[in-house]
Amino acid sequence: MILTTSKPAIDSRQETGYDMNEPCQKTKGLMTIPVLTIIAVFGLATSAAAWNELGHMMISASAYDQLTPEVRQRVSTLLKLNPKYATWVAGVPAKEKDRIAFLKASIWADDIKRDPAYMQDGTHNGNRPSGPTAGQNIGYADQLQHKYWHFIDLPFSPDDTKSVEPAIPNAKTQIILFGDTLKSATASDDVKSYDLVWLLHLVGDVHHPLHAISRFSQVQPAGDEGGNLVSVCWKPCTKHEKLHKFWDEVLGFSTNPNAAIKKEGAPVATGRSSNGLHQR
Repeated sequence: MILTTSKPAIDSRQETGYDMNEPCQKTKGLMTIPVLTIIAVFGLATSAAAWNELGHMMISASAYDQLTPEVRQRVSTLLKLNPKYATWVAGVPAKEKDRIAFLKASIWADDIKRDPAYMQDGTHNGNRPSGPTAGQNIGYADQLQHKYWHFIDLPFSPDDTKSVEPAIPNAKTQIILFGDTLKSATASDDVKSYDLVWLLHLVGDVHHPLHAISRFSQVQPAGDEGGNLVSVCWKPCTKHEKLHKFWDEVLGFSTNPNAAIKKEGAPVATGRSSNGLHQR
């Protein structure tokens, strides 16, 4: 696989000697957040890594299987408050509605990025928080996209370039906040429902290697934006794509929750293999 890096706002690609196979120690602190607050709230655990629709629903399928009947009932009650609930379960047999809604809920936080009812906020194309509303937790009255909640750019540098600490709020701060709210005896069900769908999504997001890191180097002193400024290609390199996108799609492609249920119970067969790839 050919790997190149680019500087922000410059239409060029430069070689890098960075070894993609070298483990990154900086991500370990995040991954040891008790996966995450959701374990304490729901009593579930998952170490799966997932990113696009199929991946997020695979994580949710695994989580749902570990819920007790009592917790499933409470979760179902909360999910029915989501404005897209009717769409999630349209045409679904009654006995499967709770499970399918749970899986669909895990991708809602990405769906709102394409929903005209929700506004992009923050700076840097919505990827940096800005202003007092960035960390608000007000339930479905919140019509902001909060793109910056999806990741935490833990910095590392292979050449000792000065790095920048992650902006706040981020995935870690929100996972803690949402988990605490779900355990609260005073928070409304509207807010708990909103926090639940976000928490389902963010637990999946932070298991994506490039949702938890940014590489700072002499080539990219402002960071590589979680691999979004790194291009990769398959020889003979007729088409380039972002390294971040490569990871997004590594588990395969499907928007069908039944496909996620089937795949979740089987050995992971990735949708994209690194066999035969050459790295520059």
